[in-house]
Formats: sequence, structure tokens, C-alpha cells
Amino acid sequence: MKDIPNRYRFRPEYIRRRRLIAAGIVAVILTVVIVVASLVLSSTAPTTSPNLTNLKSLAQSATKPVWPSYGSGAIGAIGFDGVLAEYGGQSTRPIASITKIITALVVLEAKPLNGNESGPSITLTQNDQRIYDLAVAAGAAVKPVTVGSSMTEREMIEAMLLPSAANYSETLAMWAYGSVDEYLKAADNWLVTNNLIQTKVVDTSGLLPENISNPSDLINLGKLVVKNPSLASIVSLKKATISGVGEVSNSNQLLGVLGVDGIKTGTTSEAGACMLFSSVINVGNEKITIIGVLLGADDRGGQNTDIKALLSSVQPGFKSVKLVSRGQEFAEYKTAWGQTSKLISNKDTSSVIWSDTPISITVQADKVSTLKSGEQKGEATIKVGAKVLKQPLITDGSITSPNILWRLTHF
Repeated sequence: MKDIPNRYRFRPEYIRRRRLIAAGIVAVILTVVIVVASLVLSSTAPTTSPNLTNLKSLAQSATKPVWPSYGSGAIGAIGFDGVLAEYGGQSTRPIASITKIITALVVLEAKPLNGNESGPSITLTQNDQRIYDLAVAAGAAVKPVTVGSSMTEREMIEAMLLPSAANYSETLAMWAYGSVDEYLKAADNWLVTNNLIQTKVVDTSGLLPENISNPSDLINLGKLVVKNPSLASIVSLKKATISGVGEVSNSNQLLGVLGVDGIKTGTTSEAGACMLFSSVINVGNEKITIIGVLLGADDRGGQNTDIKALLSSVQPGFKSVKLVSRGQEFAEYKTAWGQTSKLISNKDTSSVIWSDTPISITVQADKVSTLKSGEQKGEATIKVGAKVLKQPLITDGSITSPNILWRLTHF
């Protein structure tokens, strides 16, 4: 345009042309700006990955049960899988009158009771007198029989379990199943069904040494007793008054000591003194039922002393541990444009732990672009031994999209 003579530069058509060219340039620039701005504004905000927080160790100290020097035994607890601790050989051995607990559970399978229900009435016959006479001759614990009298199913179970009357274990089994042989078939099936595969019974009372089990099976047997309301209420009785028999006392002298509320004693020359027991303790806001068994003691008094020592050492091993606190931080989002939000728990979570049961926490957290305060964006998986707990994780603040200036300078 420098070659255009001055006389033409101010002519109207030339001015119009210059204005059109300028307007076109401006339009192009504006179009470019609008397109770029549109692309920037419509682009998704960059995602932000969480930075996980280092969590403190929740490991607890180990508990060392005080075991006796004889026989074998184990402890467990309701709500805890399997055996928690054991000592001595874990092979099978005679279990004496603990066998009567199996008799009670198998009879209740055929003739169930609800809670404190008395159940049907059972009339005693001459055959029951014969059973009594044979039990006396065998040297078993017995309670008298009055032919023609009657007692309820519950009373008969009380007579069998509290004073450990062998004659009433057989009378009860024959009433429920028609014969001892049919009862034993039912007992075999019941043991298999309940995975008590190390346990065998050959009579109703435990008098014979072929009635055997091992500590782990007996722990599971104790759990079945506690879960049966009728049977649990019977084994916790210190005394009971039974029709035709009178008042009987429980052979378990530890009832009420260190929370003991059951289950069954047993003594024969082959088995020694045996005891399957339960103890209820308060741990935090929960009640925990400990199940224990000691087999093969020389005498009942010494075994009672050993059980008290065992429970005194075991009970403190159950602890309520706070696994997660409300508001506890598990991760943090920190965006490239300077905003932050923490990933926190929305509630307290505690659990009762036995001894040094392993505790681990793993965290899963989402990548985010934007988020609102209170959104669940992750989850903590808490493993306490075999138990798995899930803890939702929420954000404690919002993250918005970056502003236009940041987007333009980071486009």
C-alpha cells in the first residue's frame, strides 16, 4: 500500500476497503479466541489421584493363657472362628459325662423346646426302674425312679445334666428315639451334620471310655449349647426341683465364678476329671462368651483351681479396639490448581479383638476431577483375623473446576 499515491488514499472506496480488511482481521482473531476459549472451557478438568495417609499400627500384645500341666484343652469364644488357643495333645480321648451334652442336643433335635418351655410329660415305667438298677450296678451317678410318676422333658434333661444322672440319660434317649440303638444312629448323623467328626458316642451317659472327642470338637460343641436357649438356661442352673426326685444341685461348682454359666463336668477313671465350660464377660459395650475345655485332671478340686487360673489369664486378652475414628483421615486430594479435600471416615468403628489377632486396613480411593463435600469416594477394608469390615470414606470439602486463567495457562 505504500506505492499507492496519496491522492488515492483518502478516497471513500479505499477507506472502505481498509475498514473491511481490519474488520476481517478482528473477526478472525475473535473467532480464534472464541474457539480456543470454548475448547478450554469445555475441556474436562484434570483428574487428581489421592495421596494415601500413613495409618498407625493397631497390633495388640499377645495373651499367654495359663495352662495346667496335665491332659489337654483349648479355648474359643462365640463369634470367633475355631479354637483361639490350645495346649497338650489334640488327639481324641475319653470325655466322660460331657457325653450327656450330646444326648441333650440330639434329643432336642427330635423333641425341641422353646426357651423355658417344659415340654411334654414323660411317664416312668418298670423299664426305667431296670435302667436305674443297671446304672447303680455299673457305679454310675443316678437319681431315683418312681414307677408310674411323670416328669416333663425339661425336668428329665435337668436330672440328666445337673447331678449327671446316667439313668435319666438313657430314659430320655429311649423316650425320644424308641431305643438306645436308634438314638445312637441319630447321634452319629447329628455329629456328622455339625462337623464334629472327631467325636464318637457309644452310650447315652459317657460311662464307657469309647465315648471320645478332642478339644477343638468340644469347643464347637460348647458353642452349640450356648446357641440353644433351652439348654443354655438349664446348664446355668445351680439347683432345680424335679418331680419325683426333689431338689438337685449342679455338679459344676464354678457357676457364678469369673462369669462361669455352664456347661458340664464329667469324671471316669479312664477320662479323669473333665470339664466343658462357658464364661460371659463384658468387653467394651459387648458381652463375650468364652468357651473352654480341660480334659484329664486328677481331681475335680484341682481342675476347678486350674480353670480359674486359666480364665483369669484369658479374659484380659479380649479387648475392644477402636479401629477407625469418626473424621479420621485416610487420603488427601490436592489438585494442580491448589484445591484440597480429605477423605475421612463418617463413623467410629470398633471390634473386640482376641490377643494379637492380626489387624490390617487397606484403602481404595477414586480419582476425581471435581467433587462435593460429603461424597463417598472411597472405602477402607478392615481385616481382623478372618473377619472383614467395610468402612465408607467421604470427602470433607469440595473441589471445583479450575478457573479460565488457569485453564488458558495450562491448556
